[in-house]
Amino acid sequence: MDNKFFSDLERAVIGRNPVAFERLQPGLSVAEIQQQLNRGGVVGDFHPLLNFFSWRNGSKPSDKSLSETSLFPHSVFQFLPLDIGIGHFCRFTITAEVTRGIEPLFSRLSDIATRYFPIFWDSGHGYLAVDLQASSDGRIVLLEFESDDPLRQAYGSLDAFLEDAIRANVANEPLLCFRISR
Repeated sequence: MDNKFFSDLERAVIGRNPVAFERLQPGLSVAEIQQQLNRGGVVGDFHPLLNFFSWRNGSKPSDKSLSETSLFPHSVFQFLPLDIGIGHFCRFTITAEVTRGIEPLFSRLSDIATRYFPIFWDSGHGYLAVDLQASSDGRIVLLEFESDDPLRQAYGSLDAFLEDAIRANVANEPLLCFRISR
């Protein structure tokens, strides 16, 4: 992963929305990230998570509206701190267990519960999450739990996602994955 993407994203967010940038928390050490992920029972390819959370550990809460504090234009999605992301990830597992007897819902949710780690959340039922499968190249998916099809690929790789996040901020346009789905 080229850290240039993160520095370019910072510049683009500062230029469009300095309030969102000011809410970003300092990054964590790789050792702290790995320790928290292990404690939370998260398994898979941690590389994309190490990149995100060593850059910044999500955003601090704010009294401003979600659209004012999102890192993305025309969006309410918030960058989750690692510990909050782990909590959501654990809730995915609980939700899958609760739906165990409801096919095919359980089949879809059990895969989500163990494979996709939430990075951004819309404060409702939608997430942008990283695919933790080693062969996924850090692909980003859109999880929409109230949809008939709760899982949709948003970006084929972490790099593609970051490139679009930079483009969206510079152009003050929505992320491409939101244009397609909403």
